[in-house]
This record gives sequence, C-alpha cells and structure tokens, in this order.
Amino acid sequence: MSGKIKYIELNKVMQNIVAKYRGQSEYYIFPLLTMKPSDPKVDEAYEKHIGSKTAFVNRKLKVVAGYAGITKKVTNHVARHTISSILVNNNTDIFVIQKMLNHSNISQTMQYTHRLGKYNEVNEQVRKVLRGLE
Repeated sequence: MSGKIKYIELNKVMQNIVAKYRGQSEYYIFPLLTMKPSDPKVDEAYEKHIGSKTAFVNRKLKVVAGYAGITKKVTNHVARHTISSILVNNNTDIFVIQKMLNHSNISQTMQYTHRLGKYNEVNEQVRKVLRGLE
C-alpha cells in the first residue's frame, strides 16, 4: 500500500456501481475488504485477508470471462496487465500508466506492458466487454 490517493474518471455505469456501495466501508470503495488497511508485507493477518479476497474476486472474474466468451485464464492480475496493454496500444503515455499502476520504477512498467502487447485476442475481448458497459 502506497498511501497515495488516486483520482480517476468513471463512466456513468461505474459511477452507479460506486454509488451503490458508497458508505458501506470505512476504508474502501467496495465492502469486500473488511480489515483496516495495513501493509501486507509486515502484517500477516492483512496479507491473508487480501489473499482470500483476491481469490474470491478471481473466481468471480472467471465467471464473467465465461459470459464474455473468454477462454484464457482471467485474474485481477491479468486484468491489470490487460488494461495496461490496451492503454499502451492506444498510445497512452507510459508515465501515465506508471502512475496508474503505482510503479516506482518506469522499467517495471515497461516490462509489465511489453509482455502483453502480443495478446491482441484477449485485448479485443476486453474491449468488447468494456464497450458493453457504456
């Protein structure tokens, strides 16, 4: 956890989703996480909490991928890489992507986005899903 606050624009669909959960958690946008934020590198209980919630989200992403016809493995980590790749493919400045991913080193971002450039099939499926949310 960096402790940095990020501000992003949300489309109307996403604004409605966030509004649905507003106020349900003292610390988070979505109430899935229930423990007070901590550094998972030093707080074992919080690391376990994050891990179990990540596994829960990944199971849900697998269901969503099935509905979207995506046969590849889908996890929150893969989604993070995919959106990064989409941004790169749409000529988003790499430093903007670095900030979005909260990477301290630009070379980490370059490595992160480079590997996914070849997965155009996955990217196209993600674009279809995102277009459906508009």
